[in-house]
Amino acid sequence: MIAGHLGDEFSEKMLGEYAVWINRALRERLPSGRLELESDGRVFANFDTNMTEPQDARMAEYHRRYLDVHVILEGQERIGFRPEALKSGTETGSDSAGIPYSEEKDIGFADPALSLSYADFRPGDFVIFYPGELHKPLCCIGEPGEVKKLILKVLIP
Repeated sequence: MIAGHLGDEFSEKMLGEYAVWINRALRERLPSGRLELESDGRVFANFDTNMTEPQDARMAEYHRRYLDVHVILEGQERIGFRPEALKSGTETGSDSAGIPYSEEKDIGFADPALSLSYADFRPGDFVIFYPGELHKPLCCIGEPGEVKKLILKVLIP
């Protein structure tokens, strides 16, 4: 996991090529939905508006193929994370509703008993999660509220 703030010189250097895609996505900003940034599906951006929820109501998730860059556009959220990547045997293979890992959507859920650390994010902040890094987005800071985000997805071969 890497976190920073857009516009900060160090963060822009750290983002590298991702900054180019983020800036392009922000120029072509959609009210919501998916924006293809590479025609082969290797890089795309989702513009999402969601309500945050209490930490206990959210499931921790992971991806196997895509890296996530969450950029907060409006509102605020707390994101849970695990400092190290998932180890074999910690994946449940299904969420609390019994839905198995989705190869098509590249999302799975982890054992709710795993301990997480939390950080708060506000407009302009970003956080990068690599494949296998557990994260629990959309947790509220205080009361639930609306958050608008850009989520850049980059296929990691």
